[in-house]
Amino acid sequence: MPPSCLQIMDGVIVTMADALPRVATAAVSIADDNMAQLSSTEPIFPRGIEGQFRVTALLLESNTRVAFVSCDCLVVTADMARKAIDRLAETGCIPRDNILICPTHTHQGHSTVDVLGLVSNQEFVRRIENGIVLSVQEAAAKLDDPAARDDLRAEMLLGLTQEATVGRNSRLLLKDGSIGWHGYQREDVVRPTGPFDPDIPLLAFRRPDGGWAGFIYSRASHNIGALRADVSSPCIYGLVAGEFEAHHGAHTLYFPGAIGSSHNATYEGSGVPTDEAMIRLLDALEWGLEHTEPGLFGPIKCLRRRFAYRVREFDEADEDAKVAHYSHRYLGASAEGNIEVMRGQRAQLAPFQGQERHSFLHAILLGRVAIVGVPCELFARLGLEIRRRSPFRHTLVLGLANDDFGYVGDREGLRLGGYQMWVSPHCPGEAGTGACAWAATRCG
Repeated sequence: MPPSCLQIMDGVIVTMADALPRVATAAVSIADDNMAQLSSTEPIFPRGIEGQFRVTALLLESNTRVAFVSCDCLVVTADMARKAIDRLAETGCIPRDNILICPTHTHQGHSTVDVLGLVSNQEFVRRIENGIVLSVQEAAAKLDDPAARDDLRAEMLLGLTQEATVGRNSRLLLKDGSIGWHGYQREDVVRPTGPFDPDIPLLAFRRPDGGWAGFIYSRASHNIGALRADVSSPCIYGLVAGEFEAHHGAHTLYFPGAIGSSHNATYEGSGVPTDEAMIRLLDALEWGLEHTEPGLFGPIKCLRRRFAYRVREFDEADEDAKVAHYSHRYLGASAEGNIEVMRGQRAQLAPFQGQERHSFLHAILLGRVAIVGVPCELFARLGLEIRRRSPFRHTLVLGLANDDFGYVGDREGLRLGGYQMWVSPHCPGEAGTGACAWAATRCG
């Protein structure tokens, strides 16, 4: 047998055929067309849906079993993730620390969290939790079927592609020293204040017969932009996943990257229109699929590590002045409303100043591909830094993993301020929170 057909896994020499992981996927609709499976009686999408709203799971199994779960919602809170993981752990179908759950961060669906005037839709929350459990259980049942054991083997391929014309660093310095949010004009802009990450990593799983078992792709930009404004939508990256899936016949999961400082649109709603952006993104994914690299898979290793951060201490008058300045200059008739919303947000956070809080980082190693799940909206600069310092050949940074405690910027971003860094439950961490997260990952 040629040496290329051998691989060492956990100290044991195995053939490449045996070394291939087993891969299974499942998707559960969380729309009103699936009321029976979700045990629902309350329709929550009266305006209709474009594309699909669903929870999709992809499970890999070799020396252990790991689950990647993508949910078409804005946020999967720590409480939602914990409840779903607890239920799955009770079944014994997968180890607790081997489950990574992320939202697609669509901005055109129901909210799952109370923040910035949004109110969570509890029926939608329940559907997400049930969808996570059902999709993982369905995929696990396929892996547990003895008759399908060899049929589920698949080779892991990695495609590295880019799309630099869709999205940009959205933290733009304005002439008055503010950081742009919305309401400003092109002529107000001086320059971007940080990098934009154009990379689109694609994990593709190919069966021995050449068919596709599933796909995972990521993008470091907010998931804003739909084809229609009058219906609910998984937005641009969810829509792209659906189109890619339809073309290749295998479930496609989208995961946000380090999205905190990047958007498709900035001033005056500028940016590439959604229909054209989808064409460009799909072209990039197809290029990545054509240029995938094989032979990267190895033993699966998972590490879930707790880390601590502290709630910011702040001066109320100073923070109020920052919000008022921006609102009065750029937000017109909505200025006073925005000022009051942010005052209410700071009032919620004020009693907890200096408090130590905890979350978890998730690291999953698939041979020479490392996946780092961070529980926040990390700025692009920090995501790029994690990748630069990683000891592994390829590193994917996935945001909003198993939690969301808000925006996490670098120290310069915090100094510059702006909406993402305004004091609020959507940005509670003190300066250095991003460094704490990186240090926790490195310890693993």
